[in-house]
Amino acid sequence: MSEQAPIRSDVAAGPRERSSATRPDRLFLRVRVTGIPRGDTVVDLTIPTNLVPMGLRLGARLAPLLDGEALDRLRAMLDARLTGPLLDAHNPAQHEHVAVWIE
Repeated sequence: MSEQAPIRSDVAAGPRERSSATRPDRLFLRVRVTGIPRGDTVVDLTIPTNLVPMGLRLGARLAPLLDGEALDRLRAMLDARLTGPLLDAHNPAQHEHVAVWIE
């Protein structure tokens, strides 16, 4: 019979809690898309903010129409290391709620 190793509290807490406990200076860009009728999660994405500038540069090359006010606010929030909501929108055509924030 094999013996199971005890579950460490820092591992059981999940990656988000561990990261903030070991790196309090680290911020994340969060993107969550949920279906409006039932509230089921379609997308739940967490990206370390140190990778966001690279993604923005790549996105600008692949889809040049992405530049706009929301991206300018995102860049300003990253530069100032601010947290909070960036975008909170409903898309009635596709029955989705989109939320983007930095934490």
